[in-house]
Amino acid sequence: MNIDKLHELIVLNKALWHVKFKSSDDDSAFLSNSPITNELLDRIKKSFIEEHGITIKDDQLKLKDHKEIKVLVLKKARSLHNWENFSVDIKKESILTMLYPYQISEAEIEELLNL
Repeated sequence: MNIDKLHELIVLNKALWHVKFKSSDDDSAFLSNSPITNELLDRIKKSFIEEHGITIKDDQLKLKDHKEIKVLVLKKARSLHNWENFSVDIKKESILTMLYPYQISEAEIEELLNL
């Protein structure tokens, strides 16, 4: 199945952003931590650009102005099975995956993990 119509891409993009940055249930935590979700976002962005001439400026997405997203992602991360037993490196990778495509500094990740 191909999803290539602009309205389909818009709906899928909005659904994925909702799952990652608005929803707080257990399924959304799992999906937010999946690299597949991020790959889908990348493919949608590529389709917007290449097939529809729409530019997505997610390289300018900075997390510093979105405290509510930080709080939600940390809540989701802590809900992951065995989170408390993850190494610091695995926790950092999970946070990066969950926050994608937002850009976050190493210092911001450390701050989140210490909350």
